[in-house]
Amino acid sequence: MSGKQYVAVYMRISVEDKGFFEESNSITNQRVMIQAFIRSKKEFESEEVIEFYDDGYSGSNFLRPAIQQLFKALKKGEVHTVIVKDFSRFSRDYIELGSYLEQIFPFMGVRFISISDGYDSSCLKENMAGLDVAFKSILADFYCKDISEKVKASLEVKKSSGQYANGSEPFGYYKDSGNRNQLLVQKEEAEVVRDIFLWTEEGKRPGEIAGMLNQKQVPTPAMFKQKRKTPDAPVKTYVWSIQVVQSILKNEVYIGTFIYSKYKVKEIGSKKSRLIEKEKWKRIENHHQAIIDPKVFQKVNSYHLEYTRGNCQEV
Repeated sequence: MSGKQYVAVYMRISVEDKGFFEESNSITNQRVMIQAFIRSKKEFESEEVIEFYDDGYSGSNFLRPAIQQLFKALKKGEVHTVIVKDFSRFSRDYIELGSYLEQIFPFMGVRFISISDGYDSSCLKENMAGLDVAFKSILADFYCKDISEKVKASLEVKKSSGQYANGSEPFGYYKDSGNRNQLLVQKEEAEVVRDIFLWTEEGKRPGEIAGMLNQKQVPTPAMFKQKRKTPDAPVKTYVWSIQVVQSILKNEVYIGTFIYSKYKVKEIGSKKSRLIEKEKWKRIENHHQAIIDPKVFQKVNSYHLEYTRGNCQEV
């Protein structure tokens, strides 16, 4: 091992924490606590500190960009001490946490400090993390699963009551500034949606429509979205594709229907999900102003079925 070594500070806040304990677990508060701890220890006076933080990532696994950067630094021998606010910031998986505390960090010669838990690996005898660590880790694991379920249930209640509690609005709509759970028609984008349905009614296929939109240099949904978020910034160029046109033609949101509960999480605490059967999707009709007449929508989607039966490669 050669070269300069650093003290690494790791911080994390998940989507669940933002919903329930945003103030106490915020990145800012974690930073303040850790910096105060470092200042109080003379041994760290001359040390150079580097920060790693993950914003919006679950602690149930290590699929987080910043912690992966930390691991790379550890493998290179660039870090001799890791400091966190508490065990759950590093990991809520008590088995993984135990592996790092009892085996990986000792093997690498890395000191690990968890401030709120009063844990400092340099003060432990032999290589045991202790029953207290294991117990707190198990509680953190249950906490993670419990909060995940609470967030999911809270969103389900909002959606079932008619609130548009999805992350981003569909193309053709924007969220009311006075009520972020209500969809309003975005006129310029809605005109593009109407054109796509009109051209399909006239017999044009998705590939032809995508070509027409590109020829007319009509902004794509991604370009419209970017322009809304940062009006003064240069807009990246995207190209209309068959898939984008098809997704618009099949989306029931354009007849005023709000669809939710389309996906099911594979396991509690995981970000991975799977699409469930269409019959099990939940729908609220007349949820918001329609852009397309339901009869037109049904007619256009019958064309899609005809293309499919005809083994058309385009649809």
